Amino acid sequence: MNRVFPVAVLLAAYGPGAFAACAGARLSFAQITAALQGVTINANSPAGENWNEIHCGTSGSANNLQKVGLGVGNPVDPQQKEGTWTVNLGTTGVDTVTYDYGTGGSFTWRVYSTDLTIDSTLDNICWQAGGVVIATQTAAATQVTCLP
Repeated sequence: MNRVFPVAVLLAAYGPGAFAACAGARLSFAQITAALQGVTINANSPAGENWNEIHCGTSGSANNLQKVGLGVGNPVDPQQKEGTWTVNLGTTGVDTVTYDYGTGGSFTWRVYSTDLTIDSTLDNICWQAGGVVIATQTAAATQVTCLP
């Protein structure tokens, strides 16, 4: 059987970016925490979905993930609490972050960056699962204050 054919079919169906992995270095527990804690993230998935969220409080504290929306009290798209973010120390040396949206599901991803300094000013962040890019942030997001 021709082995090129199945790969060609997959690329045609999902596009050449479907198998892309994040560029840069995989972040450690401490680096993920430094990059996300207290930071607003404005990231986009390869499919065009936008995630504009703020990582409030410390990793693992209740309701510490908030959707930025169009602002507090906006009747159409208000800022609101939507879940929890937790940095996980990997048993195999691969640290991850889990986003738990309650009934909306729980997702665990590796985090990468091409920035040389890993801190809260990080601009280039990439979330990856199984070798596939989930979302990327390529510019610093406007910082938003967390809801109490």
